[in-house]
Amino acid sequence: MAIRYKALTELYQETQRSVTAPDQWREIIKTDGTRQPVQPANGSDFTLEEMQAIVGGYIELVELDGNTTMVVNEEGKFIPLSLNLEASRIFRAHHPASKDFIVGDVLVCNNNQIR
Repeated sequence: MAIRYKALTELYQETQRSVTAPDQWREIIKTDGTRQPVQPANGSDFTLEEMQAIVGGYIELVELDGNTTMVVNEEGKFIPLSLNLEASRIFRAHHPASKDFIVGDVLVCNNNQIR
């Protein structure tokens, strides 16, 4: 039992490290699980138009932590867009009590990259 607990603890810690690594937070996470690094066109912050193009419509900002935001399609569940398992995993790692899920392609970036 102690070995299993240790393995689960290590897995949780590794998940937290992978979810919070700052070098990963300028990327598009697609519904097929692929991750695509992205930079704002002006080099510092994403415009509304850039974010809308990434998510395919109106945006909704989902705060992951004090430094990181996930930009999702505001109407994604109504359209409906495809489930994004990887984005949902990241969301639930930051909000473990939530039963919500993420759909469509998303942008994950630092808060200071959204103006």
